[in-house]
Order: sequence, then C-alpha cells, then structure tokens
Amino acid sequence: MTYTPAGFLKNDVDFSPQVEIFAYNKYKCFGDPEILVESFDHNGTVERISAVIEAMNQT
Repeated sequence: MTYTPAGFLKNDVDFSPQVEIFAYNKYKCFGDPEILVESFDHNGTVERISAVIEAMNQT
C-alpha cells in the first residue's frame, strides 16, 4: 500500500479518490463525496485485509 497526498496529483493525473481513511476527524464542510466507495474512521487496514482474504477463499 502506498500513501500519496492527493494534492500531488491534481495537476498531472485525472484522479478521483474512492476510499477515504481517518474519516473520524475530517471537517464536516467537505461533506461526503458521491464517488466514495468506502470510508473508514481509522486506516481501514483490518477491514481491507479481511476482504482480500475472503476474496481469496472464494476462488
């Protein structure tokens, strides 16, 4: 997993984040973008690893 501040990409890449992490302390004025697929109060590592393991077991 690589963490890249989205501001680094704004002029070079057409990028729309689909997951937000550490959402517990975001400012309410930013709202909830409609493009988000997932939102985690913390970093979401446990949830995401669990989802990967579950997907691997289904194949």
